[in-house]
Amino acid sequence: MLDLRPGLDELFKGLSEKLREEIRRAYRDGVIIHINEGYEKFYELAVDFHRAKGLPLSLVPSIEFMRENGYLLTAYVGGRLVAG
Repeated sequence: MLDLRPGLDELFKGLSEKLREEIRRAYRDGVIIHINEGYEKFYELAVDFHRAKGLPLSLVPSIEFMRENGYLLTAYVGGRLVAG
């Protein structure tokens, strides 16, 4: 588990140089990260993933639960949600 409360700059400083370079490369390649945005799209992605893998949909938290209790990081490439 990673405590995200210190903020992105502090978290970035705590990473290995190799991992920081991988992150920089992702940004150069067009990966955009959003914080606490796109709950609806992430929910759809999670439901699609669970269906494809045959996992119970009951494991996907509701959008309301995520907003109230979570910290959502989503990754986009070319405007398309690819991870969260």
